[in-house]
This record gives sequence, structure tokens and C-alpha cells, in this order.
Amino acid sequence: MIFARCAAKAEAGERMMARASRVFNAAQVEGFEVVAEDLPEEPTFDPIQRAEDFARTTGAQIEEGGDKACFIPSLDVIRMPERRRFTGTETTTPAEGFYSTLAHELVHNAALQIMPQLFGQGPVSYGSCRFSAA
Repeated sequence: MIFARCAAKAEAGERMMARASRVFNAAQVEGFEVVAEDLPEEPTFDPIQRAEDFARTTGAQIEEGGDKACFIPSLDVIRMPERRRFTGTETTTPAEGFYSTLAHELVHNAALQIMPQLFGQGPVSYGSCRFSAA
């Protein structure tokens, strides 16, 4: 996926900067050989207690295991990859990767379970008009 972002404004207009992002999991691409991952036996980071407490306080049902992160509205469950799958990048530590992914999935859960109740509307269905308007 490529999109443009305004990098700087010039007198005659805007300068645009192209940026590429991967939008498919390699396992989803026909004919592409997926190389087996060399994962550590244990997570490479220690749990961050404040982040753990925050996630627990939301009341979301969180399951860890597998290799995909997602929120499943029909089950009202967040699925997170095994912690050992978060090994870090040049700009992100393993802990930052794990907790930012968890926070992202918690936003999906909050949109359905927490935010509507703040406005006295109760839980909503994913994809409903009330969900879209929230």
C-alpha cells in the first residue's frame, strides 16, 4: 500500500512524500515461500506491570497464543500472538511491540464495549449504524 503524506508546504503548493507499507501477511501470498521463523524459546522482555494492570482493568477477554493479533467481535475476545514472537525491530523494543499491539486491539474492544456505555447506549454490534457513528 502506498500513500502520500504532506512533508512540507511550499509557496506554490504542497510537497508530497510517498510511503510504502506491507498490507498482506506473507503466508497469504500465493507462490511465496514462507521461511520458518527462528523464535526464542521464551519472551525476550519482562512484563510491564502498569501495562498488564491497564489491560486487566479494561475487563477485556485476552487470549495469548498463535501468531496473529485480532479482536473477534462475535466472541468479544482479543487474541494476541505468543509473547516470544515479539522480538523487536530497529525502532521498537519487544515490549513496545507487544503492548502497542495489545493497545491497538483494546481500542477495537473499547469501541464496542466501553465507549457506548459511557454515553448511556449500552454495548453495540460491530458494523452497526451506532458503532459507525461512535
